[in-house]
Amino acid sequence: MLYLDFITCAVQVLRNKIFDGLQCGILVHNGATGVVTGNKISNNRLAGISVQSKGAPEVVDNTVSKGQVGL
Repeated sequence: MLYLDFITCAVQVLRNKIFDGLQCGILVHNGATGVVTGNKISNNRLAGISVQSKGAPEVVDNTVSKGQVGL
């Protein structure tokens, strides 16, 4: 899982393969911002991309598939 929170504010997550995780593929949380784009996210136990607790990323042009819940 890639975990972004206020400490990692304004991070760019670009063109990664994120798969087979036991939780979310990417969790944007606690006021984090930044850009999540061009990633291939699949087969995670929870959401491919989860935004919680005032997270506000720009999410563009990602491929999310085969997650068990959510986006």
